[in-house]
Amino acid sequence: MKIGVNSLCFKEYTIEEAARVMSEAGLDSVQLFLDFKNARIYPMYHTRAEIDSNQLNKEKFEEIFSIFEKAGIEIAVLGGHTNLVESDENLRIKNIENLRKLISLCRNLRTNIVATESGQLERVAQNHSLKSFARLVDSVKRLIPILEKKDVVLAVEAFWPDTLRNYAHVLKLIQKVDSDKVKVVIDPANVEDESITDILNYIGPYLAVAHVKRAYTRDEDLCRKFLSQLKEHQFSGSIILDIRSEDPGLEEVARAKNFLEKIADEVGL
Repeated sequence: MKIGVNSLCFKEYTIEEAARVMSEAGLDSVQLFLDFKNARIYPMYHTRAEIDSNQLNKEKFEEIFSIFEKAGIEIAVLGGHTNLVESDENLRIKNIENLRKLISLCRNLRTNIVATESGQLERVAQNHSLKSFARLVDSVKRLIPILEKKDVVLAVEAFWPDTLRNYAHVLKLIQKVDSDKVKVVIDPANVEDESITDILNYIGPYLAVAHVKRAYTRDEDLCRKFLSQLKEHQFSGSIILDIRSEDPGLEEVARAKNFLEKIADEVGL
C-alpha cells in the first residue's frame, strides 16, 4: 500500500519545498494539485483567468515530475477539480476544455489518474436537480475521447453539497457515460446518510483512489474499519491523506502517515 497526501495543504510552499516535506515525512505519493507558491497553474475550482496556460505544457510537466521523482515521491493522482455543472454554457465548455488539456498532459507526470468532483451551483437545491445531473453527464461524455486516446482514468468523488452528493449518484453517472475510463475516489467523510459498507458494495469494482481525512487519522476504530473494508474489496491504489490545513508542517504530516501505516499493517492492507 502506498500512502500519499493531497498537495492542497502545501499551496503556500514552492513545489520544491512541498516535495521535500513529503519526502521527509516518509510519504510514498501525492495527489498533485498544480497550485503552489511558484506555480499557480491549475487551481482547484478555477476560473479561466486563473489558469496559467503558459505552463500547461509538456516541458513544465516534465520539470515538475523530475522534482518529485528526485524526492522519491510518486505522482499517483493529478487533481483536476473544476465545475462541470457550470450554468453559464460558455464557461462550462471552457472548464471542460481546460480539464481536457490537463488530461492530455498527465502522462508527462507518469500518472494515468485525474481526479475531480462534479462542481456546484450557488444554491444546493439547484445542484441536486435533474438538469444539473444531465449537465454533468454531458460534460463527462465530452471528455471520454481524450481519456480513451491517452488511456487515462477520470476518478470522480462525491461531496454532499455537489451534484454528485453521494456515491449512489456517482454510480449512476458511471452507468450513464458507460465507459471504463470513469472510476471513483472514495472519501467516506464527504457524504451523509450512507454507510461505507453500503458504498463499497456497489462502487467497489470502480475504486481508483481512497481519501482519508483528519478524523480517520485520529480515531483508530474508524480508521481500522475503513481500511479493513478496502482490503475486503482488494483495493490496491494509493491512500491519500486529505489534510485540510494550509500549513500542516512536517510533524503533523508524518504523524498522520505513521498512524495510517500502523493501522494498515494491522489489517494487512
